[in-house]
Amino acid sequence: MDTVDLSAMGSVVDFRWDLLASEVPAPERLIARLAQPDSSCEVYIAVDATGNRSILVRIPAGEQDALAERISRGVRVQTLELKVDTARPNEVFVEIACLDHEGHQILDVIAAEIIDALHKGATIRRIRLIQGILVKWRKFWSDAPQKLLSKEKQIGLFGELWFLKEWLIPQLGIEKGVSMWRGPLGSRNDFEAEGLSIEVKTSSRADESHQVNGLEQLLALEGTTLFLFSLLIREEAGGAESLPSLVAELRETLKTEYEAQAQFEGMLAAADFQESDIEQYQKLRFRIRGQGLYRVEEGFPRLIPSSIVGGLVAGIHDIKYGLRLDVAKNWLVADNPKACGSLLKN
Repeated sequence: MDTVDLSAMGSVVDFRWDLLASEVPAPERLIARLAQPDSSCEVYIAVDATGNRSILVRIPAGEQDALAERISRGVRVQTLELKVDTARPNEVFVEIACLDHEGHQILDVIAAEIIDALHKGATIRRIRLIQGILVKWRKFWSDAPQKLLSKEKQIGLFGELWFLKEWLIPQLGIEKGVSMWRGPLGSRNDFEAEGLSIEVKTSSRADESHQVNGLEQLLALEGTTLFLFSLLIREEAGGAESLPSLVAELRETLKTEYEAQAQFEGMLAAADFQESDIEQYQKLRFRIRGQGLYRVEEGFPRLIPSSIVGGLVAGIHDIKYGLRLDVAKNWLVADNPKACGSLLKN
């Protein structure tokens, strides 16, 4: 389990686990109490006969989707039918069981996030809400240590998040914007919707060139309009922008949009962005030098399969090339988010 620094997460709620310590449950049973009686009647804390801690989240009738997974050796998530109140019938709960005492602090943070989401009126299905929150913390319980993102990947992720925050969400809305983000899943382009694809390229190079990977990255699928978003940045110790600050700003934007929030956290996890590495990523800071959205169509400077007469030479399977957009001014459709609003909506 990764070492967790909770100092930047604010104060953690005291759920009074000590009140459960006075009684030892029988094997195969749990002792439970409401986690925050004054805030929610949907979330319980519980302990078993061996002292392992659990969060129990009530699942409303009609939403009893089965759930069973092992996040790591130290965490088990499953749906259970339990009777936690003698005045109520058996009910279905999601149990998040922490089997390692080193994870107790994170378990409390997860409980607090679930209670907060419910208190603010989350309307998505309960299990999806829970899964979205768990995704954010999954890497803390990973059995294998994860490597820091390389500088190249940090810059690439920064560019995708910048386009999402500054261009897509203001013009298309939170739900549509977040749903289009597909880059971390290995999709052909970074943002995709029906009839529309957007490839994001971010460069900190002095010559302002972008690297294009392969002959098909700038080739639109049939029936799809392809755009290239270019973001030029400069690495500066005193720069106002960083990857962690951009993630924090987007989380603030999505804080009441729970379905979009769950999707966003899932994509961050797919991109291997971890909370435990924020301090390291904070050291890489940027200044924005330029940005623009280009329509990729006939005549746009690029290499595609038809550019190579006769096809690739036998044995050649991977082509990467540098692209400078100072020769692509005729294909620039917007140099600021407002200028592309009607274009993207249409």
